[in-house]
Amino acid sequence: MSDPFNPKLTWKVGLIASNGKYLTTDTFGDRINATGVDMKKKQIFTVDPHGDSVLLIAPNNKFVEAGQKGELKAALTTSNADCVWNIEALDDGRWAFKSKYGYYLGYKDKEEEVHSFGRACDADTEKWTVHLAVHPQVCIRNNNRSSYMHLENGVLNVNEVIPWGNDALINIGYHKGKYSLQASNGKYLKHTGDLVDAVSEDTVYVLVINGDNVAFKATNGKYLQSTGSAGKVFAKSSEITKNELFSLEDSHPQVTLVNAGKLVTWKQGNDVKAIVAENEKTDTEIWQMEIDRAAANGQGRWSLRNNKGGYLTIKEGLMFTSETQTRDENSWLEVEWLGSQVAFKAHNGKYVSRQPNGSLKAMAGAVDDTCKFIFNLDNRPQLVMRSEFGYCGVKNVQSKNLIQCNVPSGEVFELEVKDGQYALKAGGAYAKLESDGSVSMSGGSPEWFYIELLVHTKIAVKAAATGKYITAEQTGGFKASANKVEGLNQLWEY
Repeated sequence: MSDPFNPKLTWKVGLIASNGKYLTTDTFGDRINATGVDMKKKQIFTVDPHGDSVLLIAPNNKFVEAGQKGELKAALTTSNADCVWNIEALDDGRWAFKSKYGYYLGYKDKEEEVHSFGRACDADTEKWTVHLAVHPQVCIRNNNRSSYMHLENGVLNVNEVIPWGNDALINIGYHKGKYSLQASNGKYLKHTGDLVDAVSEDTVYVLVINGDNVAFKATNGKYLQSTGSAGKVFAKSSEITKNELFSLEDSHPQVTLVNAGKLVTWKQGNDVKAIVAENEKTDTEIWQMEIDRAAANGQGRWSLRNNKGGYLTIKEGLMFTSETQTRDENSWLEVEWLGSQVAFKAHNGKYVSRQPNGSLKAMAGAVDDTCKFIFNLDNRPQLVMRSEFGYCGVKNVQSKNLIQCNVPSGEVFELEVKDGQYALKAGGAYAKLESDGSVSMSGGSPEWFYIELLVHTKIAVKAAATGKYITAEQTGGFKASANKVEGLNQLWEY
């Protein structure tokens, strides 16, 4: 069976024409135009690599097809030879799309209707700026070193085999066709390798997509690479080799678990116990949660991994970490969400419970206090959320600063955590639940929410005061209004 954690990679992108507008599918019919003002659902295309060529899938989940005379439409549910495109990466970072008939994807400047009959690709109307539609918080792996970028001693180094803790979380910012890399301390990577406080020409990069990988080209014409024993990241090379290629990967949630005031750890050896004081947390008390994406609808069971790559598993009812980086059926746990706490049900149908000596056993037939673990999300000190309608940001609506879920770029919220409860903060104010269920950024003190991990890369958010789940509304509403998670409207990419 293929590894459910490494599916075939596709790129979600918005394509910006030289008129500054996004490639867009019509609401009715199969026409494509360059008319989108922002990158929302109708502007996100999928680039599906196949060898040296790609398939281009429109937001209506149909393939973009170029005819022999340059006609263009997105009508096919099954691809054919006319759906195959070659991408030509231009020196300024833009892309050109060439059909099998040798024509380039372009648009008529006045009508904004897109076609495919340009021969030379010498006009701006046939060059497309790429706006990645990936969630902006990622882990970045360097191919040459087989290691991840993280904040270390005030710089970004590539020397972590497993991206661990919030220092390995990188925010990718978009700036009019170029990208910045923001470390977990809020500072931006300058092409010299220094981290600075603000975005400038020296901190933005042209993104060059090379198959499953990317390279970052600085304004000095050099590409980012990692160099030296620590793998410090800065722009050094004028060409792309394996050392200049990086992969962007989802950041798995990393958590701490507390029962009876003690952190769950494996520091004493392979056996797993809840014995460490909360103020003594190290990497051995942090667990990476990985969902079984092969399960129905992407939901279901989870595995827990330690900072050396070993998975938590069960042997004769006792919990311990495996010495190999592989899973078996005893590695999977069902998670029950209990507000600020969670309970784990093992493969044997029993709940994991803490014993008097701190050991963990899968032996309880029902959930009691020994089975309830305070759940703290450790590697999201900053949170960017996206709904199916757009990113979450703060907008002034009827004289209130409300969180809305349909803005083109995401607000970076500070996430405060206390005993399994979470508060959002931005601009010096806290998220506050209003009487109609909407959420304003007007609180002077923390107001608490619960977070549930339900689907790969997505969370549900519940207001602690009312027990209602936050729901995304097409008009932009961000409201605590649902009694349960019923679909995509209650799930937030994070």
